[in-house]
Parts: sequence; structure tokens; C-alpha cells
Amino acid sequence: MSICIRAGVRVYPVPIGRMFAIEVVNGAAEPKRYDKLVSSNDVAAAQRKTYIMYARSLIKDQLDA
Repeated sequence: MSICIRAGVRVYPVPIGRMFAIEVVNGAAEPKRYDKLVSSNDVAAAQRKTYIMYARSLIKDQLDA
């Protein structure tokens, strides 16, 4: 998570009715909202998985550079 925060990636839930969508702000890019909705019990897991995905991507980009 700290890798993402240092790189300017923010992941947060957005309430849509009784469910939540995960939204990602990646630097200056437009916020990306994922279509899959999760319940309040699964929000933390969805955020964690999203942070892990972005962290892996950032690490790969750093190693390729």
C-alpha cells in the first residue's frame, strides 16, 4: 500500500446504494471506477486486492526501467 501511496495511487470505496464500487485515482489521470460492486463486508478485501495489483504493476515498471 505504501508503494502505491508514494506513487500517487489512491484506492477508495464509493457508495452506490447499499453496495460499494472501488475507485482508483492514479496521479493526474481520471479516476477509474470498477464496475463490480461489493458489499460492506468485502470492501476491505477489494481495496487490498486493488492495491496489490497496482503495487505489482509499479514494481514491474521500476524493474523494467
